[in-house]
Amino acid sequence: MTTMEREALASICLLAAMVDGNQSESERVKLQQALNQIGGVDPSVFQRVFLRQTTIEEEARKINDPAVKRSCYELAVGVCDCDGVSSPAEKEFLSKLAVLLGVDAAAARETVKQADDLVDLTLDGKAAGAGAAAAVGAAGLGAVAAPAAAGPTLEKQVDDTVLTYSAINAGLELLPQGLATVAIIPLQTKMVYKIGSLYGYKLDSGHIKEFIATVGLGMSGQFVESYARKFLGGLASKYLGKTAGKVVEKTTGPMMTFASTYALGMVAKSYYASGRKLSMGDLQAQFARKFEEAKGVFASQEGNIRAQASKLDPAKIINMVRGA
Repeated sequence: MTTMEREALASICLLAAMVDGNQSESERVKLQQALNQIGGVDPSVFQRVFLRQTTIEEEARKINDPAVKRSCYELAVGVCDCDGVSSPAEKEFLSKLAVLLGVDAAAARETVKQADDLVDLTLDGKAAGAGAAAAVGAAGLGAVAAPAAAGPTLEKQVDDTVLTYSAINAGLELLPQGLATVAIIPLQTKMVYKIGSLYGYKLDSGHIKEFIATVGLGMSGQFVESYARKFLGGLASKYLGKTAGKVVEKTTGPMMTFASTYALGMVAKSYYASGRKLSMGDLQAQFARKFEEAKGVFASQEGNIRAQASKLDPAKIINMVRGA
């Protein structure tokens, strides 16, 4: 992938994020940081997009490699869907992009449908705790063993919920389908909803999105980071050999996603247990501590997560997101 193609891909992702006009400044910053993982993007590229000094047509013309074109389209679909099912304006953008990149129309529609299915979130589905573990099991990924506790206490139910959602999100990183990772944010949203419910709060998706953003997790940025990790792993395999690619994937994707989901869940636990009295600074500081703690938790569970990921059924993940 050439420098020009990397920068065009980054520009198109930013243009996709700006279609519906709902992205906050912090979200843009997170997305920029994630796009830099593709190989480093000159800051002037982002400025050009924000000042609307370029167009989707201009950027699409800069991409020649068919593999980069496919990745660019999938990334754009994921960015459009990261905050929910793509809007009419986003669908129109993606349809135009498919034509410009030469993506087959039927394949393009199927890609959008797959992403929409994975993010079509229902919040009032399965109960938390044991219900969440059962849903994960039905999806093909066994619940991660929680620390022993005396009886089904509230704390244990919350811990079980955090661990099972962290495990399934880590498992999504191991699937070969790039778009499988768009389910990570809906599942994080569902996890926070279940934790809030256990503490007596009836939450809506708007509140949860704000909460996720407050702790420092960008929605579009999370998807692009995940996709970029897989894509960079593929590049490492192509240019440095298969071993290098495996090292990239092993040391980043599943662990990072497990850690971010675990930290989010544990911060949600503290926040709702406190009666929602923690400040933004408290939430962010605690998220950073729990993120580091989660790396150790992942190390103790990695064998189980990797073994179970081979049984993960994307079709059943859709049912879990919808609460079926």
